[in-house]
Amino acid sequence: MIALLAQIADDKDLRKINKAEATAWLDMTDTTIVHPLALVIFLIAAIWLFAGPRGKMSWSVLMIACLISVAQRFSVLSLDFDFIRAIGALGLIRLLFYGELKDIRPHLADKLVVGLVVAIVFCSMAREGFNAATQKSGVSLAYFSMYWIGRSSIRSGHDLRMMMVAIGVLAIPVSIFMTIEQVTGRNNFSIFGGVSVFTAIRDGKLRAQGSFTHPIIAGVFFACFAPIAIGVILAKVRGLSALLGGWCALLLGIVVIFMTNSSTPVAGLLLGVLSWCTFKFRQNLKTYLYAIVFVMIVLHFVSTHGIHNVIFTKIDFTGSSTGMHRYLLIDGMLNHIPNWMIMGDANPGYNKSFRDITNMYVVAALTGGMIALVLLIMLVVQGFKSVLRAVRNARSREDLMTFYGLGCTLVVISISFTAVACYGEGIINCYMVLGACISIGQLPPGTRRPQKAPPQATPYRQQAVKKQQQARPGLN
Repeated sequence: MIALLAQIADDKDLRKINKAEATAWLDMTDTTIVHPLALVIFLIAAIWLFAGPRGKMSWSVLMIACLISVAQRFSVLSLDFDFIRAIGALGLIRLLFYGELKDIRPHLADKLVVGLVVAIVFCSMAREGFNAATQKSGVSLAYFSMYWIGRSSIRSGHDLRMMMVAIGVLAIPVSIFMTIEQVTGRNNFSIFGGVSVFTAIRDGKLRAQGSFTHPIIAGVFFACFAPIAIGVILAKVRGLSALLGGWCALLLGIVVIFMTNSSTPVAGLLLGVLSWCTFKFRQNLKTYLYAIVFVMIVLHFVSTHGIHNVIFTKIDFTGSSTGMHRYLLIDGMLNHIPNWMIMGDANPGYNKSFRDITNMYVVAALTGGMIALVLLIMLVVQGFKSVLRAVRNARSREDLMTFYGLGCTLVVISISFTAVACYGEGIINCYMVLGACISIGQLPPGTRRPQKAPPQATPYRQQAVKKQQQARPGLN
């Protein structure tokens, strides 16, 4: 955070930055902040959003996420729309204007998303008043819009592979600029605000972040899409889409991950590869998942400090992990359930880790209580069910591999966001991918599940013999 203030310090000594300057910088509410270059990129994304095909709507969202920081925003009637929130709102307008929601069949997940948004806004209003509810409404708008953009634009394996083409193309400039940042220690995206001129350093290691809100968010963003890139490669798709959506997205994504020098993205990448190792057992995958959950529950009660202590405090890929911080967050939540269960908790002081809440599920519980937490978990479960259904119903090798990669991506998302909050560009990872999972898991409208043909009364061979005898009566 101190490094973040270097930009408005105008290269002066950080120790001379007073509290007033810090507050003026960090409090960007009700202020329009638009850089000319950022405005050009936003207009290109907006034009493509309305003029481009439905299956490539995600390109506009991904462009904003990878090339513009969240400090860029429009203020309309005292309501703040950062560029991700603004492009999401435009996406909803397109869906309504073009009537692209008419052919989407309702799903339980749709109700869960609406319930999650309502729970967060209602609990925030009951707990803190109208201003807090207005702020949470903006965040909830991003959740809602990203879910429906994914739900509407990604309905097939081809749509998913086209999304990966955009990831591969955007990974080129992101990896180049983050490599430059790692070498020079300066972030070129600081011209947009919201990110520091000087690259953050922890334990002597530079943590590049590019335009992303945080180095971990940058790494997790590309780690989440790595399993789908592996699926595109294994699908043996020919042409430019295989090069960009497969190899380019994977290899350059790995470059970005290691430029961040963070354990969470590396763990997410390895988790995606490990998930792919279960491909041969996909027919009985549900059984294995239940077995894993059962084993983890048993280990949780058997171990002294719980399974979350083993996961977060014993794993460190960079030598500077803050796993104990994540452990204390979950431990504090479990030890203070009555405090947040009804309406959440605006000022949790359970332990020192709650100064920085880096857990998507903890954030949901604190903002929307037990209802929001349960709805979020149910939404993730519905995503897994839909992907498993899509894998079983895949009609080609391309779709099978791509859908399985989507399932592995959902594994990475559901686990990685226990170590980082879902905010900024992370909203795209979580909710747009969940929307894609639900749509891909649904069968095409007007079709039914294939049924076995009823057994014939007379065997086929006997019927053939009778027909032959009737056709040649002179042989009798």
